[in-house]
Amino acid sequence: MGVECEIVLDGEAALARLRSGEFDAMTLDVLMPGMSGFEVLRELRADERLAELPVVVVSVFSGREALSGEWVVSKPIDADELADALGAAVMAGRVRVLAVGRAGVRTHLNDTLEKLGIEHEWASTPLEAARLCASRRFEVALVDAGLPDVEAAIAGLDLRGRRLKRSIVIVSADDAEGFPGLARLDADPIPVDEAGAAVLALLEPAAAADL
Repeated sequence: MGVECEIVLDGEAALARLRSGEFDAMTLDVLMPGMSGFEVLRELRADERLAELPVVVVSVFSGREALSGEWVVSKPIDADELADALGAAVMAGRVRVLAVGRAGVRTHLNDTLEKLGIEHEWASTPLEAARLCASRRFEVALVDAGLPDVEAAIAGLDLRGRRLKRSIVIVSADDAEGFPGLARLDADPIPVDEAGAAVLALLEPAAAADL
């Protein structure tokens, strides 16, 4: 499957490892010694940092209503079915792009991204962006060069996506030239109209590597 993985043997060990590292997804057996898979799921979904982690449940359990909202693969495990479920769970659960900018740029940037089918979340301040980064795993951030505190916004970004790199794109609206923060950036802003293409160029190589 071309997937790097770590194996633990019980629920307590799984939760401890998830809380100490960075993972894209997990497979979870319902029947385990100690904590059951259901108990592990409850703890995961109650943990703000892990609540959105994609989980593929491996089970002979017939009562799937108890696993509503989770991806389920039945035993005996079929490798292709598991690979498909993992891939779908990871991609379905991930908003990979964070946009940070002024309200006046939001409509224009939203339109640009939505035309290309790029799902994203929006933050208007450095603090809001930092809070979103703490709870989500973004791979790319688009930052409005016209933010008065643009340097603080960039410094506070913690992108924890698969590549674990600071993939930050500075975008410039027509009126951004007059903002002092723009001149201090060690970057060449691109027009808002080109933001979608720039994001796709950053995401596509990672998507190909995951296949």
